Amino acid sequence: MMKHITRSFFGLCLFGVLVILISLQIDLRQKYIQPSLEALFVHNTEVFVKEYTVKPEKYSCPSNVSSTRVEDILCLEKRTFLKNFKNPCWYEPSGKSQSSSSSVQNKTLRCLPYFHIFGVCKTGTTDLFFRLIQHPQILPNAGVLGKETWFWSWRRYGEYTDGYTKVTVKQFTRAFDAQKIGETKMSIEDGSQYSDLITGHGDPMDFWDHKHWRDIHQNDPYANVPKVMTPHLVKHVLPNIKLILLLREPAERYFFY
Repeated sequence: MMKHITRSFFGLCLFGVLVILISLQIDLRQKYIQPSLEALFVHNTEVFVKEYTVKPEKYSCPSNVSSTRVEDILCLEKRTFLKNFKNPCWYEPSGKSQSSSSSVQNKTLRCLPYFHIFGVCKTGTTDLFFRLIQHPQILPNAGVLGKETWFWSWRRYGEYTDGYTKVTVKQFTRAFDAQKIGETKMSIEDGSQYSDLITGHGDPMDFWDHKHWRDIHQNDPYANVPKVMTPHLVKHVLPNIKLILLLREPAERYFFY
């Protein structure tokens, strides 16, 4: 009987100690740890915003650039896109004609992508792209699988092209069906014509392949790190493009291979 009472007493004491320790731990967490974590998060967020917010920058434009080098995209004139097109499009003179006439008869409509899918390989970029183009207002492109243009990371540097020809932005526009975008218009409330068709591309490598950064004119080819990378080029040409980044849990992606 005495042993039973003793065991019960020690059990209650142990239970009481555990309750006190748990309460103390919760109190310490609320009093010291949580505020520290919050302060750390806020501080790091402020540092991130301060250091990595993209700010407008003027880039140098060398005048004696060799014709064999890649196109100097950051020194291209920024396009003013047409307001009656949802997709980024513009008119430019056809052929050798440089007429400034407002008539579109002697001009060529060119379009660039409205959205850009990129990310790690095997994250479902192809599946997402094919699901998107099921919508009647979203067009595929003329690239691989109607999805991949390979422009920003590969073809503009002469990789995966015939004769290692370096593709320009103007040639890049040929991947997108400007004719169909221009022909398909609807009347809006004020009586004007508006095209609501859009197009895009999905190039996973634009997220992870930046090996050609030394070929970008504004970078020092002898430096260890780049000053300008693909995102800077995309922003210069398409400041309002819709970016869709796909990632995947690493272990699941590994076994998917």
